[in-house]
Amino acid sequence: MRQKSDSTDSAAPSLREHKKKSVRAAILTSAELLFRRSGFDATSMSDIADHAGVSRKTLFNYMASKESIVYAMIDAFVGEHMPGWLESDKPSYHDERDIVTPHVTERLNDIARNRWLLTLAAKHTRFFHAGRTRLVDTTLQRNLRARAKRIAAVQREGHIRGDIPALSISFYYEALRDLTLSRWLLTPDSKTKDLQRSFVEAMSVLEQGLAPTTQRTANKGRAARRRAGRATRRSA
Repeated sequence: MRQKSDSTDSAAPSLREHKKKSVRAAILTSAELLFRRSGFDATSMSDIADHAGVSRKTLFNYMASKESIVYAMIDAFVGEHMPGWLESDKPSYHDERDIVTPHVTERLNDIARNRWLLTLAAKHTRFFHAGRTRLVDTTLQRNLRARAKRIAAVQREGHIRGDIPALSISFYYEALRDLTLSRWLLTPDSKTKDLQRSFVEAMSVLEQGLAPTTQRTANKGRAARRRAGRATRRSA
């Protein structure tokens, strides 16, 4: 009889956890449908509860607000891409390009495919202003440290200027990335190619500024020659 009791006790938490996950999934699915159909402002917590088939009390036991629902959706989105979104601390190029993960194009495409959700976050939450969730914050902190470690390795090789701490460079990258992304999200009718172009342009400026002195001089020389060539073609 004791063995049967132990078996029942161990099964109970599993059933409760399954129910919690099912309710949570129903809430998030209902919220996404209503946000897409009616918009964030026009959707109430009561609407979400009714659509999910739960009481308002149950809904508030899971989610404190519509903003918290958006954060939960972002956690689910990020979770789908883990551990693939974790950056390596090993350099790939051994020059200033190692500031950016070599998989950035795929990640920007993932972001573009989920634009509606991140636009929701940019407009209605503080997600891009220190309002991130624990999962997102943990992921960003891991990537921040991994990025700093590979930048430091390239600095030791002499291929990134060494007068700026690697961790500071990693912070600069994140600030520039978030600014580029939030601007793209809030620009009506912007396309995936616009995000790719804006990101490349922003990172090119950062990379050029962090190249060793001799490399920056060479870059300036190439830029001057390109400008001179364009001027010659116009005059011709």
